[in-house]
Amino acid sequence: MSDRAIQAIELRRVFRSGPQTLEVLGGVSMEVRPGEMVAIVGPSGSGKSTLLHCLGGLDRPDAGEVRIGNDDLATLSDRELARVRNRRVGFVFQFHHLLPDFSALENVMLPSLVGGAPRAEAEARAKRLLEDVGLGARLAHAPGELSGGEQQRVAVARALVNEPDVVLADEPSGNLDPRSSASLHELLEQLRRARGVALVVATHDPSLASSADRALGLRDGRLTAIDASDPVAYAAR
Repeated sequence: MSDRAIQAIELRRVFRSGPQTLEVLGGVSMEVRPGEMVAIVGPSGSGKSTLLHCLGGLDRPDAGEVRIGNDDLATLSDRELARVRNRRVGFVFQFHHLLPDFSALENVMLPSLVGGAPRAEAEARAKRLLEDVGLGARLAHAPGELSGGEQQRVAVARALVNEPDVVLADEPSGNLDPRSSASLHELLEQLRRARGVALVVATHDPSLASSADRALGLRDGRLTAIDASDPVAYAAR
């Protein structure tokens, strides 16, 4: 078993529009151990979402490597990469991305069903996780019948349902009120400690970043260790 959950080595990502080029990631390297929480902070447009998309295999970097455990994502076919995303990576997004016509239980079950789990097993896993995140009484509710904080808890349960090595969370509390944000932060902390999952969180929220084991600032395409309480880390120049 690897002593790292996820590793990035000299990631580069360049976006082109006609003759214009924008280097968003200019040689980013990082490593996250199982059970560790790392916060990625930086001003809007600094590339935090791009970095998470590359780490999770949603986007392929122009250069560099991403390793999840011992798997080098660059060597995988699209089909193999989809399998790794489904089984080894969990995603939590700012706007939940829950399917509106499905119940909370069905939304959480879906990654397990896509991964080939029998329906009864997928349902049992999803029920346990929804109970763990405090929504055991809301299994049959559609996303539109849940508060923003409850929807995000469903999204967290969905991210964990296939017992991934790493969860990537992109501004998970960015659309929540302060009380719901604090509740979500506590939930993430409890779950990653209980399950030993690595957690990489892109955030503008100093309180969430300060609760991480480490905070890294992304600016000008590079990562550096920072003090998460420093407001300069979040501000555009």
